[in-house]
Amino acid sequence: METRGGDFVPLSWPWLVATSMLVCGLSLLYLWWQHPRYGGNTGPKVFPVVGCLPQMLMNGNRLYDWTTEELKKTPTMTMRVSVPGMEYVETGNPANLEHILKTNFQDYPKGNFFSSFFTDLLGLGIFNADGRLWKVQRRVGSQEFNTGTLQESAIHSVQRELTERFLPLLDHSCDTNASVDLQDLLLRFTFDTICQLAFGTDPGCLKSEMSSAPVPFESFAKAFDDAVLQSTIRVWSVFPPWQVKRFFNIGSERKLRQSLATIDSFSFDLIRTRRKEVLAGGGNNQVKLDLLSRFIKIADDVVESPEVKQRIEQDPRSKHQNPSDLFLRDIVISFILAGRDTSACGLTWFFWILSSNPRVEAEIYNEIQATIASRKEDLPTSICLVFSFEELKNMHYLHAALMESMRLYPPVPDDSKEAAVDNVFPDGTIIPKGIRVSFHMYAMGRSESIWGPDWSEFRPERFLQDGVFVPPNPFTYPVFQAGPRICLGKDIAMVQMKMVAATLLSRYAFVVREGHRANHDWSMTMKILEGLPVTVKRRRER
Repeated sequence: METRGGDFVPLSWPWLVATSMLVCGLSLLYLWWQHPRYGGNTGPKVFPVVGCLPQMLMNGNRLYDWTTEELKKTPTMTMRVSVPGMEYVETGNPANLEHILKTNFQDYPKGNFFSSFFTDLLGLGIFNADGRLWKVQRRVGSQEFNTGTLQESAIHSVQRELTERFLPLLDHSCDTNASVDLQDLLLRFTFDTICQLAFGTDPGCLKSEMSSAPVPFESFAKAFDDAVLQSTIRVWSVFPPWQVKRFFNIGSERKLRQSLATIDSFSFDLIRTRRKEVLAGGGNNQVKLDLLSRFIKIADDVVESPEVKQRIEQDPRSKHQNPSDLFLRDIVISFILAGRDTSACGLTWFFWILSSNPRVEAEIYNEIQATIASRKEDLPTSICLVFSFEELKNMHYLHAALMESMRLYPPVPDDSKEAAVDNVFPDGTIIPKGIRVSFHMYAMGRSESIWGPDWSEFRPERFLQDGVFVPPNPFTYPVFQAGPRICLGKDIAMVQMKMVAATLLSRYAFVVREGHRANHDWSMTMKILEGLPVTVKRRRER
């Protein structure tokens, strides 16, 4: 109030309105800040409008570590994360994982969130599918992966690729003292082996390192890497949204479209070739033993089922492609993602962490040498270069070391589902229908409550009991997923990784380039940025 000669004069209406609005705004802001789903939640600070985005951008080059730090601040390793246009629940709590992946599996499908970002790349494939579409792929894949024929074929493929390509290439590196990018070689290696196993074709990507002649499959491999990266970028593409970039065909969406064109050309050519071979073989079951041939025989029936047919009709690609070929294309891409990237990432981080842990490397080498010494007869040189399935089975310390490496550096560091109904986590977190829930394998591997105060140590012994490997609880160690969606190829993947690690470490020592920092890539699979440059030395030269 103002006074003039003792008289009280009321404030003007504009001032009253402005003051009232300010008080109301501050009150609402205070209430919002204290709301358990927003500012008052345990976890990262949430700011008006932008949510947690500022902290995420500031930690963009270490996002997995930032998320781990924030989860560790919470009492139950669960937190809500809010960014413009999206809110989700992140957890690293084993009880919550069992709730999501097993106990209430039907309530947590992949959902629309994941599908919207990766549908152009993964389409109807098993990683992007729910319901009948997922069950059919799971059933056929399970039948194939559980046969001894596939396992035997996988071992022979890995042995052949090692002896005929990988080892000669590393021998050449030793002779010339040339540095090589071990991550790149491992990606080429696993790409060759998965194509041989799943599609009955040999891309020869690793072979190209020993020849100046171009390999046509290399363009596919590069396009595949680019497509995975650009699809992942969509998740955090806020300004402008990725849908806008796709509409105008600019930036990352333009790159993605170009990469997908290369991927589709490769995939459909492969499918057409295999179809002809399957038809030419008639009822002869020995024509092809690969996964693609098995799916070709059931593809037409699958795409005609009502549930799958409806999903395919919603796919804009179905206007230009045969539905059956479209389904098969997505299967091809899914198996390449599973069989190439994950194994190569796991091995790359294994060799990286081994370079700074000579004690563990010495233990592994001693186990390998003991295995070789136990052979009852002199074997041909070509066989001595690699190991049999039985020999690998008895390498418990190597198995534990690989598992310990993936605990700290999981090939797939994070995964998500979508709540189909209102639900409540075992730790009391309320989960409303439609919200995205993520489980953070990278953070779980660094959890003191799970692994103890020595969680940061690279100690394979934590997986051993009296020298024998003891499998961990899949809900505390979800590197291979858990429950009904547990990785179908985990046993074959471990055999492949052990075969590569044992063969390479028996012959070579790898010296990482001095000063090289292994920063993780931010993509669907966790590669090392700028690769892993190493100098290769024969063991006797070390």
